[in-house]
Amino acid sequence: SKGSNAAGGKYRGRIGRALFRTDALFQHVLDDVAVNVVQFRLLGLVPGQAILRGAWRRDLDQPELASLRRNSSRPLSPNTIAVAFEAPRVSLFGREGRFVNLQLGRGPGR
Repeated sequence: SKGSNAAGGKYRGRIGRALFRTDALFQHVLDDVAVNVVQFRLLGLVPGQAILRGAWRRDLDQPELASLRRNSSRPLSPNTIAVAFEAPRVSLFGREGRFVNLQLGRGPGR
């Protein structure tokens, strides 16, 4: 697809898929946290994963819903939530990140 997916966002677009070939994609919404996990191979060779954790909320106001509708390629579900994700954590060379484990950027409000 030309657009991005909920888990992985812009990195799941055409260029992102070329750089980070996806092995697995998971999205979990639990009682008090949402977690997105993207397992990939950098340039098709180096195994890695990106993990994003965030707090979710359901009480979206009308301007937020209107913005989501404009930016979405799919209709919104009555179960639509908003998530404020922390900075992503990326590990390379294995799922445990034994060789490279990075936190990229800063989370919202930091």
